[in-house]
Amino acid sequence: PFIMNVLDYQESFPVDDEDNPRPKICICLDDIGGRLKRNKQTLNLFSRYRHYGIAQLIVINQDLKSLPTICRSMAENVFIAKTTSIVEEEKVLDEWSDLYEHRLLMAWRHCVNEPYSFCYLKMDKLIPEMYKVSNKGFERIEWRNFPVTLPSDLKKMYRDMNKNQKQEEIKTEDIDIEK
Repeated sequence: PFIMNVLDYQESFPVDDEDNPRPKICICLDDIGGRLKRNKQTLNLFSRYRHYGIAQLIVINQDLKSLPTICRSMAENVFIAKTTSIVEEEKVLDEWSDLYEHRLLMAWRHCVNEPYSFCYLKMDKLIPEMYKVSNKGFERIEWRNFPVTLPSDLKKMYRDMNKNQKQEEIKTEDIDIEK
């Protein structure tokens, strides 16, 4: 109901009245995925937001797939944080990896290798761009320089990582026993 009130208010302004222009607004929806119903109003908001004078429509969410398809498919600019969840990594790769010729995973990991850093996907161009966002600012990432990683490779990577981790733990235990 709140969003509909905002849209109704925006529609109360004539589209082409120079003396009384429709205000430009920003709508920020935080952790809304579970509440965002897949219905006509949601479809209307995400597919026609520019027609309402919404200059920015920002959605912040922890679970990618809880957002409606229209929201994910209309995304032009996406910030992705570090995650330790293989499930969430798979969701992100499933959604956008093909745009980056399946080079997204390693480039994303490179972007978030420091605390409080993010991977910024700029997908509103014919050839998408990627940036590392950190306390040093924006750094353009040449994502084509990273290896291809298919979503199906992800589970194998985690298995290998866990195997190596267990081997390191065993070596550490052996050293402690010798002391």
